[in-house]
Amino acid sequence: MKNTGLLQDVGGPFRLLTNALGKPAEEAADTPLWLATAPETAGVTGKLWAKRKQLPTPGMGSDPAARKRLWEECSRLAALTAG
Repeated sequence: MKNTGLLQDVGGPFRLLTNALGKPAEEAADTPLWLATAPETAGVTGKLWAKRKQLPTPGMGSDPAARKRLWEECSRLAALTAG
């Protein structure tokens, strides 16, 4: 988001680039706010969105078996670090 306090501690080219090419906060928040409040998206999870349109899932993200393996491995690793 451009010209917000979000990047106040970030300097250099990243901040300049964000302020030059980024969207105003109101515009950048449109899709996330719509997703959080729209009845038609209440039951939708695990999808990518831009400009209120669902995007195709890249790579192996559309493979249910790959998603299951990833979840199981993340759960296993989380259990190793818990406690």
